[in-house]
Amino acid sequence: MLFLTTGVANGSTFKQIAKIFHEINEPTLIGPVLGWSSAIASFGAYVIPAVLGLAILNGEFATNMFG
Repeated sequence: MLFLTTGVANGSTFKQIAKIFHEINEPTLIGPVLGWSSAIASFGAYVIPAVLGLAILNGEFATNMFG
């Protein structure tokens, strides 16, 4: 379910970015903005597993996941 919802949110974000910049007559900015949002998404895909990995190493996985 997590991967499904992440994929849906990712696809809708990319479509929204392209549509917004096309409507404000800045089609040359669509590529750079999509690239920037991809970079931020990739960084998040690195940070979240890294934090969970540290929690597992420290034996605090249940505390980090469930409050």
